[in-house]
Amino acid sequence: MTASEQMMATAATERPEIAQQNPLTAGLERLPVAPTALVIFGATGDLARRKLLPALYNLAHEGALPEHFHLVGVARRERDHEDYRLECEQAIRRFSRREPDEDVLKALLEHVKYVPGCLTTTRSTDGSDRFSTALTRTPASASTGLSTCLRRRSSSE
Repeated sequence: MTASEQMMATAATERPEIAQQNPLTAGLERLPVAPTALVIFGATGDLARRKLLPALYNLAHEGALPEHFHLVGVARRERDHEDYRLECEQAIRRFSRREPDEDVLKALLEHVKYVPGCLTTTRSTDGSDRFSTALTRTPASASTGLSTCLRRRSSSE
């Protein structure tokens, strides 16, 4: 045992309140979180199905996601929001570490959107900006940074 470990052990036995306090947690109370949108590029891939979607469900189950949370999946294949939600549900049921709670799963999937596209191009073949369209239904504070980034990228193409 090092000298500093001995000093902490002695202090903890002499003053039990030191053993129960963690000075690193001061000021880390849960503060309100702004509405948040998470964009997963490669949303239909193996990493998203096996790891990201089940992890997001587990965070939702534990109450660790912001109150206003939106998920936007981006991948090359064409599909609608409902088809992607069904894929998300199947992945969560198959790969989550816990049995899904129906209410939590339903609440999470209600805020899932899908955008067909590629990272190298933000515009579809008809010229519409699908990213901006998908983000119009997410909270402004959550989508501002992403839409600004995408506008810069599309104007430089």
